[in-house]
Amino acid sequence: MEKTKILIVDDQKNVRQSLGTILGLIDDFEVLGEAADGAEGIRLAAELDPDIVLMDMSMSEPDGAAATKSIKERDPGVGVLMLTMHGSANARQRAFEAGVDGFVEKGIAMEELADSIRRVHRAKEMLK
Repeated sequence: MEKTKILIVDDQKNVRQSLGTILGLIDDFEVLGEAADGAEGIRLAAELDPDIVLMDMSMSEPDGAAATKSIKERDPGVGVLMLTMHGSANARQRAFEAGVDGFVEKGIAMEELADSIRRVHRAKEMLK
């Protein structure tokens, strides 16, 4: 079985590490790396070629929307799930305009997060 390759981009170290540890235990996932900000996320996405990027919406420059736009310009086939604790309609609109494939709330049950990752990955694979 081919694993879904995941990159985690979040400015909170405990969030990155927790997600990385838990997702790494799921048989069909492979966590390729973790980035602490949007710039590192852009660089690692180009370097590691993930299937899915879990992107924090609220980071310092570049924020999640700007980082998503850069990643999608280089590789439109990568799936991006935006992680958020909250988010104004304006912020969500900016993220969709940047090419985000969906939103997941921080604190979501891991089963739901895993299902969201699989759903976005399947949709991206169907478009290839």
